[in-house]
Amino acid sequence: MEVRHIFREGNHYADHLANLAHEGTDGLLRLPNPPDSLLPSLHADALRHGKLRF
Repeated sequence: MEVRHIFREGNHYADHLANLAHEGTDGLLRLPNPPDSLLPSLHADALRHGKLRF
């Protein structure tokens, strides 16, 4: 088994969705489409624009 640490910034989508789930009922949030709040990040990712970690 190999364990790797990934900074929150490296897994922005999972971190963002987990934060949204905390706002849902019982920590569960069902999304038929990506939330509007993730669209800019998804677009930047599609264009291969990275984010720097400071």
